[in-house]
Amino acid sequence: MTPDLKWLTDPTVFAVNRLDAHSDHVCYRSEAEIRLGSSSLRQSLDGSWRFAYSACPAARPADFYREDADLSAFGTICVPGHIELQGYGQIQYTNTLYPWDGRSYLRPPQIDWDDTPVGSYLREFASYLVKAGDVIEVAESSRSSELFKRLTGENAPMTLLPAWLERTKGTLQGTVAHLPTREEIDTPVEEHLIVELYSK
Repeated sequence: MTPDLKWLTDPTVFAVNRLDAHSDHVCYRSEAEIRLGSSSLRQSLDGSWRFAYSACPAARPADFYREDADLSAFGTICVPGHIELQGYGQIQYTNTLYPWDGRSYLRPPQIDWDDTPVGSYLREFASYLVKAGDVIEVAESSRSSELFKRLTGENAPMTLLPAWLERTKGTLQGTVAHLPTREEIDTPVEEHLIVELYSK
């Protein structure tokens, strides 16, 4: 579904592509991770994000999700955190008027299109969780499959392996020779998390 600014004034649109409720239990790759209390299977969103503040939807960098987008005007912001408490926009207090009071006559679900701030967030993530020298091993559950036997047998074609992965013929392990470049990964890779936050 393509995002549309009309959603901002449509009370029937309250959840798009939302996942169903699910358990938030933390999964761990090993007992060592359990002891450390840190899971390599979980990606924290906390930290520094690239950020652009816009006073209204028309002024936002609408195409900042594109690969060739110019992000030179983006600053940084700490997540989690309040936009207004980090130097962007205007802090709202309960003893002051809303920005549109006395300027715009609004009735729900209307918004003031000239004064609805937008926060544009971008966070880059590594598209893989390996580093040079890491050893990758075939899962126990996959070792009995016919496909696995053909790929690891004496006549297995070595050309099936990517250039960044080294394997000794007939073994169940491979060593990461170097971090794969984007061109060496033949499947689509998500490298950015893009968020637009509309205030008020």
